[in-house]
Amino acid sequence: MARVFPFLRTQRLTLRPPKTTDAAVIAREIGNYDVARWLVSVPYPYHERDARSFIAECEPGRIWVIEDDAGLCGAIDTRGELGYWLARRAWGKGYLTEAGDTVLDAYFEDRRHKSIVSGYMTENARSASVLSKLGFERVGTSLIGSVSLGQDVASEAVRLSRSRWRERRRYRLATKRLRLRELHDSDRNSINRLLTKTNFVSAIPNAFQILTGQAGRTWLDPVRYRGRPGFGTAITTRTGRLVGVMVLGRESDNSATDFSIFIDEAYRGQGLMREAAAAFLADVTERFDLEKVLSEYPVDASAGRDLLQDLGFVPTRCNSTETTERLEPGARVIYRLERSNLRADP
Repeated sequence: MARVFPFLRTQRLTLRPPKTTDAAVIAREIGNYDVARWLVSVPYPYHERDARSFIAECEPGRIWVIEDDAGLCGAIDTRGELGYWLARRAWGKGYLTEAGDTVLDAYFEDRRHKSIVSGYMTENARSASVLSKLGFERVGTSLIGSVSLGQDVASEAVRLSRSRWRERRRYRLATKRLRLRELHDSDRNSINRLLTKTNFVSAIPNAFQILTGQAGRTWLDPVRYRGRPGFGTAITTRTGRLVGVMVLGRESDNSATDFSIFIDEAYRGQGLMREAAAAFLADVTERFDLEKVLSEYPVDASAGRDLLQDLGFVPTRCNSTETTERLEPGARVIYRLERSNLRADP
């Protein structure tokens, strides 16, 4: 029997079953025309009675309301297709991508599910971006009836297969002496061990906060591989021992920010940091068509500076930043790597 996930949690969100007391909030948020106009199956105006009917039809583990620190801000479901809406106040925060990743993982836990479809109005660029980030591929365009607009609208149909979902959860790359892979929940103790014994001040910038800042299973959410920039990789020996971590920040304007790397001090001096970083950067710039990669290191981090400049990074500006690895703000240099300038060969 397939597992049911009535409650799901991400780094910033709680996903739970709707309850009757949610009706007023749901009616208010969907009742905003900026939200309702993109939802083809809801009436406009949208009333509290409509919300109560919606709640009465909900199945645990098939539909969830989305909550952030300020309360209910949307809903997402897998009843027949991936559907969702988000309150106007929560737009632009990446909530739907974050919730969608977790819901799709729960959906494909059931091995009977071979694919899932979704769709969006052709003019809805926000929804197109969300579904693209989640890995959906375009199937075709058609006209569908919009209840909220009272007319037919052009709509894009998209689909995510199980094989593509699985592919976007697995990152593997081999070098002469190393193996790179996606991070697993079971890696946390090894990473904490490395951070405890490693002089990370001179080797790793703000990624330290990502790797240590979350409790429980959600610690991995910010750096879990999802088939797009914004993930961490384990650096392992050929025997599988985790000896370091690399993090590639999220994509913005055709660039990825905050690339960082650290390796167990016991393995330094062997050229392993360069070997791992060069192979990784060559792969991700091509894989994600990144024109440039940025990195930020303390001004006195000579090891990080030398590695970045050897790879083709150039310093661009200096910031003063507070981080958990230092007790007070320190000067940090922003480095930029143009894809065409990467020196992957030693």
